[in-house]
Amino acid sequence: MALLFLLSLSILPSYTFLLDDTCNTLDCKMDNMMKLIERQQTIIDDQSKRISFLEDHLSTVMKRLEETSSTGVQITIPSFYAVKSRDQRNLAKGERILFETVITNVMKAFDVYTGVFKVPLKGTYAFSWSIAMDNIDNHACFSLVVNDVVFGQTYLWNNGSDAVSTGFSVVEVDTGDDVFMSICNSSQPLGQIISDIYRKTSFAGWCIAC
Repeated sequence: MALLFLLSLSILPSYTFLLDDTCNTLDCKMDNMMKLIERQQTIIDDQSKRISFLEDHLSTVMKRLEETSSTGVQITIPSFYAVKSRDQRNLAKGERILFETVITNVMKAFDVYTGVFKVPLKGTYAFSWSIAMDNIDNHACFSLVVNDVVFGQTYLWNNGSDAVSTGFSVVEVDTGDDVFMSICNSSQPLGQIISDIYRKTSFAGWCIAC
């Protein structure tokens, strides 16, 4: 019975003393108030310890995340940049343009022997090309081709001593697609593609979002 009575008291609200008819003097009320303040302070101290523990734990987690980020595996972005190292003469419709010297070839996806960039990762890619020709009245049309589909085209008519045709395309491609530059099938070219110290015939590509 005594245990039940104590349990009943323990679950009453902490402000029970305010309603206690037996506590009708100022000293009694002050004494109960001090006890309440002590209990509240104990609760505050306990909560402060818990907050401090959580802050320390969060700090440890953040440090581990920073260490993981600084030493984590970096994402490799497929990209290439190749230039011609010799002239390409006797051009014909549909002829593939070769770029014999590779400057950048991340993931080794560009083949200098075929002039083909074989897409290593599906995604959205940017492709850029600059093609130079010499001699007045030389002309040609150049295509950016993905497999057998033309996605970009530029035309060069040399009405001066030298001329350069530059193009840029953004294309969605799949893994294994072949991307290359070629002479257009629409018109017969005249002249030769050159690359020297003054102008570089080049082809470049990189993944924007893989």
